[in-house]
Formats: sequence, C-alpha cells, structure tokens
Amino acid sequence: MTTFKSRELINSFRYVLITIGTIASATGIGWLFRYAGFPETNVVIVYLLSILLTARLTRGYVYGIVASVIATCTFNYFFTKPYYTLSVNDPSYLITFVIMTITAFITSTLTSKVKKNALEAQEKEAETSALFQLTNRLTDASDVSDIASITTDTISSIMNCRAACLCFDERGQPEQSFVQQQCAGKQVRRKVEDTAELKHRMEGLRTAYDVGDEFYDWPIYGREAILGVLRIPVEIAVSMSEPQKRLLRSMIESAALAMDRFRSA
Repeated sequence: MTTFKSRELINSFRYVLITIGTIASATGIGWLFRYAGFPETNVVIVYLLSILLTARLTRGYVYGIVASVIATCTFNYFFTKPYYTLSVNDPSYLITFVIMTITAFITSTLTSKVKKNALEAQEKEAETSALFQLTNRLTDASDVSDIASITTDTISSIMNCRAACLCFDERGQPEQSFVQQQCAGKQVRRKVEDTAELKHRMEGLRTAYDVGDEFYDWPIYGREAILGVLRIPVEIAVSMSEPQKRLLRSMIESAALAMDRFRSA
C-alpha cells in the first residue's frame, strides 16, 4: 500500500511540474512575442497551446482546468496594462479573459475526454486479447491441475507478476500445495501452511478477494462450490487498477468454466 501511495504521489508531483513548466514556457514565448512586436492575440494562442499540452500530458481533468485559470491570470499579470498586477484598466480585457478561460476550459476538457476514451479502447482491446489467449490455451488442458498451471502462467505473463493458483479437491478441501510462477516457463509447487484456515477465510469472504500477508486471494467459484484460489502477490495487487481487476475477474471466470467442465465430465 505504501508503494502504491508513493507512486501516486510521484505522479501527482510530476503532473504539477508539467503544468508549471508548460505555463512558464508559454510566458517565456509570450515575452519574445512582445519584444518582437507581435499582437497580444498571438500570446493568447500560445497559452491555449500550453493548456492543451497540459491536458495531454497529465491524467484527469483537474490539471487542465487549473492550467486554464493560471494561464488567464498569468496573461493578465504579464501582458496587460498595468503590468505586473492583476488589475485591469481596460474593461474590454475582461471579455478577453472570460473568452480565454472558457476556451481553455473546453479545450482542456475535450482533450482529456479524448485521451480517456483512447485509453479505455486500448484497455478493452487488451482485455479481449488476454481472454482469447487464456481461453485458447485452456482448450488444450488435460485436467484441473493443468488448468491451474495454464491460468497461472497466462496471468503472470499479462499482469507481469508471479501469480499462483491453489485447487480445491472434489470434496471441497484445499489441496496441500499450490503452483506458483517463478519465471517465464518455470513453475514451482509450494506447501500450504494451514488449509483449514484458508478454507475458512474463503467461505467467510464478503468481498471480491481476501487480503493476506503474501497474497491477495481471489476465489474461483464453480456452479456449486469453490474450485480454487487465484493468488496475486501483495506488491502487485495493491497497485492494480480497476480495469486490471476487471480483466483478472474475467480470466478467473474462464478458468472456473474450464474447471467445472472437467469436474462434471
């Protein structure tokens, strides 16, 4: 959890620097335009470009909106008389500021929305590809243990982690060991320390997964009972996004269908 918060803090700091950097660059270019005798409308366009870049390089709507307000205030401070104050002597500038702010706000919002839609499309495409890959491999499985091995290998590759899978036997009891991915093409068997305690946690689960010291455990539900547990290392699970969790649930459902098919055969 600490790693996830640190990563979010670093990203937020980076986005703040991007916002400051684009506005500062626009101000510098505005100074050059001013000394070159260019009209103020050119400076406004440069600020709008800086807002567009801020929205493109950051995440969410907040930074683009903040950049819109800062850009308007900066333009007023440096490029309208009286200089170096936020006072306005010419009332016509008020209209300029309002139009500039509205235009910047709309531009920022549209850019963020397009970026968000593109990201969602990429995530959906990746999800479809991952599910096809897993389903295609599961058709070659020879038994439940093979399904666990294939599922572990596929999820480890897609999530870039060392996933694990523990199967339950036909009596609904956890097996004494589980398979875990060590690296590409290599898996190991690890002993379960307390199968009774694990079963109790799974049966009493009220959320989508159980949080342990080493793993986040996602139950693999069959039509009538728990078929197994998919385990994701804590350091990976805490930073998983909602689309990643959604993909993981879909892959677990595919594994559950395959396990159910063998159990009922």
